[in-house]
Amino acid sequence: MIKAIDIIINNGPINLVVSSILFSDNICIYNNSKYIINEDFKDELVKIISLWKHEYGYSNNIDDQEFNVTVYTDKKESFHGKGIFPNNYASLIGLFEGLENGR
Repeated sequence: MIKAIDIIINNGPINLVVSSILFSDNICIYNNSKYIINEDFKDELVKIISLWKHEYGYSNNIDDQEFNVTVYTDKKESFHGKGIFPNNYASLIGLFEGLENGR
């Protein structure tokens, strides 16, 4: 059972997404704002990251986007990439854009 998911996405020193999703409380703290989330949001988030590899690697470009996703269950599982992304990475970005825009 997932307890929480932390997501950090940045371009160099600029944070684009800083988020903590608290599954049992149905709360998402996203870029210093608090959102009440539903099961659909949580299900979509889990669906997006469920087949990800733990490491996608590093590009040599200093300004490439980097992601760190940490899933907390009874253990901690991490996913990372810098300039190299899972095929459905844009879906993760879209999920947070939708949250911010009330979709």
